[in-house]
Amino acid sequence: MELQLRGCAPRSTKDRAPGLPAFSPAPKRLSFAQPLPSADKKANHSRLDQKHVLHTISPPRETVSVTVNESSTDEQKEGFDWYHNWYPMTPVGYLDPSKPHAITLLGKNLVLWKDEAGNWSCLEDVCSHRLARLSEGRIEPKTGNLMCSYHGWQFNGQGKCTAIPQAADAAAEQKMCKQEESCVKKFPVKESIGLLWVWPESGPMASLEAATKSLHIPPGWDTEPDQWLPLKHWFMRDLPYSWDTLVENVVDPSHVAFAHHGVQGNREKPMISNMTTHQQITLPGGFTIAAQPINKAAAKVGGAGREDAAPASKNPKDPKDSIKAGNEGYGERFGKVEADSAAPAAEAPKFPPTLIHFKPPNYTLYEIMGGRIHMVNYAVPTAPGMARIIHKVAGDRRKLDKKIQRIAGFKPDLLICKDHMENNAVIDGDGVFLHYQERDMGQQGLTRHQYFTPTSMDRAVNSFKRWWDLAGNKIPWAAGAEPGMSERPSRREMLDRWDSHTRHCPTCQKALRQLKMAQQAAAVLAGLTLLAAAGLSGAALAGSSAAPQAWKFGAAALGGALLSALSVWLEQWKAYFFFRDYVHSEH
Repeated sequence: MELQLRGCAPRSTKDRAPGLPAFSPAPKRLSFAQPLPSADKKANHSRLDQKHVLHTISPPRETVSVTVNESSTDEQKEGFDWYHNWYPMTPVGYLDPSKPHAITLLGKNLVLWKDEAGNWSCLEDVCSHRLARLSEGRIEPKTGNLMCSYHGWQFNGQGKCTAIPQAADAAAEQKMCKQEESCVKKFPVKESIGLLWVWPESGPMASLEAATKSLHIPPGWDTEPDQWLPLKHWFMRDLPYSWDTLVENVVDPSHVAFAHHGVQGNREKPMISNMTTHQQITLPGGFTIAAQPINKAAAKVGGAGREDAAPASKNPKDPKDSIKAGNEGYGERFGKVEADSAAPAAEAPKFPPTLIHFKPPNYTLYEIMGGRIHMVNYAVPTAPGMARIIHKVAGDRRKLDKKIQRIAGFKPDLLICKDHMENNAVIDGDGVFLHYQERDMGQQGLTRHQYFTPTSMDRAVNSFKRWWDLAGNKIPWAAGAEPGMSERPSRREMLDRWDSHTRHCPTCQKALRQLKMAQQAAAVLAGLTLLAAAGLSGAALAGSSAAPQAWKFGAAALGGALLSALSVWLEQWKAYFFFRDYVHSEH
């Protein structure tokens, strides 16, 4: 438990709107979720009295009903409190302990750093002196404190000012450091399951409340960590659309075969499942949907789907005659899906449903193959028009084949980077049209009530729509929160990989460095080999008595050409860490 040091209380008791003063107005940008003008809690969380004011054009009647738990009515009227929850901000392995790291949460600019005591600390990203960004500073090796690089003021892990170089003497410095105005707001931090979590309010009461609030963690990941084998390691990326668009996309598995065709899907075999409400909607608890596979293919989480969409493979074991789709078929990759042994041979096999859990404000878990596989997605509301996704897949060692455990347990950096490249391709498959969908809806005054979602596969989307209505259809961003995306971004900006992932990911940065070294080595060797070939050719033309045989010249020339081609190929691969356009008509 952490308490604010005496004499260092926040400068304002209203921590909901700690935005910087508007001394440098930003250029006009499009905001997908407008900041609220007031920090008043009731204004931020008015719910049921506003949801019927939304613009509608005779929305179609849903054929799939979703039941709202009436017992939560009082909580719903109170509203969902976005500021009294833990948010996972980054995998701990993505953080360099020798540097400060800027993050944004609910429109607040914060800085993460490892303090003098060796603990991760989170402060407001603004120096109390001249309001400069502390994330642009450094960690002073002599003191272990965070130094503002503008004038050298220093702060410890509790946000207390410890050094003011401009003070006339030590006594004056000590006196000024004790003043409340010299302090910087501190936010509670917690480390769990390899993630660093932040509580978006500061002060003594925030620390007490944070200590009583549990994290949203997949079952067993914290209590039995050794039983859960990483099948895909932590992946993080910032996205060019808002939190609600991200969550809606994450709970919708039916888009995989089409949006990610050739990457994780096959549009010829879309996944079809019968979705039912497993846990009723509540404002604080979210909902759970059970997706019952209609056939064996759907049980593989999109391994195929409708049997009438494409003929079944003649030889499923032949990779040339089968296509892995929808998360590449977890059933095939990480363990067999067993049919009900008691079912008669003539009956269709029965498979356990996939459970899709959504718990606000950030947690979506897919329990696949009866809980044998966990696929978790954390959605973080960073800024208006922007969100962050943190993703991981793990399998229960007790239910996985030994061979699969050995293969999945071997995860060198190169394979982890390959997984990240695949995840980036999946993100790119959604990025452009989700950004434009959100922008067009905002410009035209449309809401999710204009959706026509009549099938069972729309159940989770409909459930999220109902929850979003209860939550007020908006996020109470901090005052002064800036939109995270320009009004008319280019495709390169929307699908950027460097700023949204690579520069944060140590594994991909390491792979990029190795790729650059390999490309440079191939270019140098190609040049030397071609020079040798030229020398051999010159000797032959000069009629030297030591003229080489023709095969030596041919081998040198061929080697130089191959090395040149390898250098060009590696150079092209480097682009995958920065930008890769995704055009659906070409997939």
